[in-house]
Amino acid sequence: MSASTPSLEDVSTANDPRGERWPLPGKPHGSVGTRHHLLPQLHQRYFGNERGMIAVVDRATGRRYTAPIRDAVAERDFYTSVDNDGALDGRSDHLLTWIEGNAAPVIERIVRLGLFQPFPPPFADRESLCLFLAFQKTRGRAVRRMTELMGDTYMHVMVPKGMDEEQAAAWLSARDEEPTSEAIAQVCSLSEIVDDVEFVPDPNAHIGAMGPLALKLFEELITRPWYLAVYDEPSLVTCDEPVVLFFEQGRQPGHRTGMAFADQIWFPLSPRHLLILGRGDRYGPPRRFDADPSSVGDVNLRIAANAYESILMHPDYDHLAGIDIPAPGALFTVHAPGFPQIERHNGRPNRTRTRRRRE
Repeated sequence: MSASTPSLEDVSTANDPRGERWPLPGKPHGSVGTRHHLLPQLHQRYFGNERGMIAVVDRATGRRYTAPIRDAVAERDFYTSVDNDGALDGRSDHLLTWIEGNAAPVIERIVRLGLFQPFPPPFADRESLCLFLAFQKTRGRAVRRMTELMGDTYMHVMVPKGMDEEQAAAWLSARDEEPTSEAIAQVCSLSEIVDDVEFVPDPNAHIGAMGPLALKLFEELITRPWYLAVYDEPSLVTCDEPVVLFFEQGRQPGHRTGMAFADQIWFPLSPRHLLILGRGDRYGPPRRFDADPSSVGDVNLRIAANAYESILMHPDYDHLAGIDIPAPGALFTVHAPGFPQIERHNGRPNRTRTRRRRE
């Protein structure tokens, strides 16, 4: 390595006042305290207008409003975690920014260059875009809220209602905790009110699981053949959960799980370009093709049905006109007959907005 070339240590600590090793250039904690985009701005810009505005439709109420792209589908410190020393940590958002930066030129070449760009793109480009899609599938409020509901369900399984002192002592001992009088009293008190309590994991639970889950999804995405449906006119919407699973039969629009079993995986690159990741060789060789204009209604229905809170489109158009979007369903289901406090999340979530960390 030449004297003018920075080492990994130089790159990873130069812009970090904590002196931590971090393999990506830039300031790993620079976004702490700022608004984090759950749906990247680079994606929204393809659907917005030249003034940087985009139309947002509330998934639940149908209310439509126009917002600046810099403010749409964003929340302060959504990806900021707390490290082992209790300090705010911005590396997750920094990693997402790096992934977005690698995917941006790939999307630009597909959308802007059209027939002048070979399709499918080179393997390195497909890697960058598949990693982007994998993290997009895990980074939003749907997975954050699912993490919260699953944590609550787990705690209701683990903390039985109506424990007496003997049962509470055994419960503590089974978890290698000392059954002191104070601890027993606390467990008994919690057991009395457990049915009325919602247990909410810290946002760290979602942030920590986001990467490992995305890497598993990446392994599924990278093996699939690529197709590109191109519409003559800008016609497509997008949403806050734009990676859509398509099943040829048996599952309703909006089904969120089972990526490995999905016949196709859709991602609207722009209002004219729908990226389709197929399965096996059932759809023939990878290729770009002219989309049937009559298919746009069904495509937009499935994208809109996959939205968690927000559907987005160009402010000057209403690509949802005439589309009956089904009501949101459950984020996950638990089969536990006779235990309503465990099965209580099997329906539509009573709220979509996730908990913020208390400061």
